[in-house]
Amino acid sequence: MKMAISLNNAGTLASNFFSWWFGELDAMWQPISGLFRQGPKMLTLDTSDQPWVLRLQKGSRSQEVGKLDSRSSANVGRKTVGTVTRKAKLRKADLTVLLPESRSLRRPLDLPAIDDADLRRALYFEIERQTPFRPEDVYFDYRLLSRRSETKRLTVELITAPRTTVDPILKQANEWGLQPSTVDIVPRNATRGIGVNLIKPEQSASKWSSIRVATAMIFVALLAAVFYVPVAQLGTEDDALAAQVAEEGGKAKQTLAKRAELDETVRAAAFLDERKKNVAGTLAVLNELTKALPDNTWLTNFTQNETDIKISGYSAAASELIALIDAVPLFKNPTFSSPITQDPQKKLERFDISFELGTKSGKR
Repeated sequence: MKMAISLNNAGTLASNFFSWWFGELDAMWQPISGLFRQGPKMLTLDTSDQPWVLRLQKGSRSQEVGKLDSRSSANVGRKTVGTVTRKAKLRKADLTVLLPESRSLRRPLDLPAIDDADLRRALYFEIERQTPFRPEDVYFDYRLLSRRSETKRLTVELITAPRTTVDPILKQANEWGLQPSTVDIVPRNATRGIGVNLIKPEQSASKWSSIRVATAMIFVALLAAVFYVPVAQLGTEDDALAAQVAEEGGKAKQTLAKRAELDETVRAAAFLDERKKNVAGTLAVLNELTKALPDNTWLTNFTQNETDIKISGYSAAASELIALIDAVPLFKNPTFSSPITQDPQKKLERFDISFELGTKSGKR
């Protein structure tokens, strides 16, 4: 008996020793293994300037690995991409396209506090109200900036980019053998995006699948309760379920109130759409005018009515502005409303230009 007790004690001591020893080894390995974990590799294509720049990002490190001219042939691009992926040991060339901030439109919006599941749908209806684009003509995503529970409001940044800008880039990348899975916005003089994905797939299908799974699990749990919970506990369970039903009823009322507010927003958007069919909005005019005028031109005055626009300002080459404005499909008949004068202090030409506002079905 004494021998058996001694052997049992020895086994316990050995077990405790090895548990302590392996615990100490694990504690020593944690900081060492952290040095080798730098996150997955990611290939980015920065389209800010020509040629486009391929970068390999791993953790906080970013390294330029190649350049691609969008005007080069598909064979040249594929060869460059193949060389980069082999050197970087990438099995699959998943790609994040970095779109320059100047080719996107970013708008901060103040909205009622709604669930994340409904927020993207609500922003879809806001696109035509807040931008000169139709929802089906852009890719979009958003960033949540703040959520204020005391006022039941939230602030988001809506980011849009025209499909006419993004689609040619995606097509070019595919021809080179790349697989764009993300389109992000990169600020000027930066190498990393702001953390959005303009081509993010819809999540509605997976959300509905999760709801079905949760419903099935609740149903199974209720069946188990019927067969296994003692009858004496059914009264307690009934009270708990009643409280849960009351809570869910309150949430349902809040959801209906938010739905009513969203429907009102949709009706307002439809009203504005009728007004936009024949006359372009001020935002659209400013957007086109900003793209048309060169960087060496500044506006000091902007006046718009239903058919006419007048602008005043300074430019290094004011005489060239008429041709630039006339090239915009939305504008027609630009003329100088006063002679060009030279400002000796600014060393710029002062101009006053008037032009008419065309309709969406006007000149092309």
